[in-house]
Amino acid sequence: MKKSTMLPILILILIAACSSAFAVSSEERISQREECFHIIDTNSDKSRSREEFFALWKKGFRAMDRNKDGGHDRSEQNNASLFASFDTNQDGKISPEEDHAVRIPHFGFRDRDKSGSLSFEEFVY
Repeated sequence: MKKSTMLPILILILIAACSSAFAVSSEERISQREECFHIIDTNSDKSRSREEFFALWKKGFRAMDRNKDGGHDRSEQNNASLFASFDTNQDGKISPEEDHAVRIPHFGFRDRDKSGSLSFEEFVY
């Protein structure tokens, strides 16, 4: 398989592994997040900057955009209630801006010391 074909697949796997929305044990979730932290820490400074955090989600958003129209419609999301919470203007499509707006509080929640980056502990626990 070509490298360009593999990238979206790898991004989706990485996002799935990093997500706490999947039904796995606490130990498995921590292990998955530890692995993700090291992969996403692209500059190896042992923290995950705001830029690294949003770069991952931006790549994932693009990878999940199967019809390449720049947004997600209901056919590209399998969770109706999640779709509704992201589609804030209720136009039947999640734009990159709507996705980003939902991710900002998620980053803020994890950034407990308000440093603008996520330490290993903030990301994992």
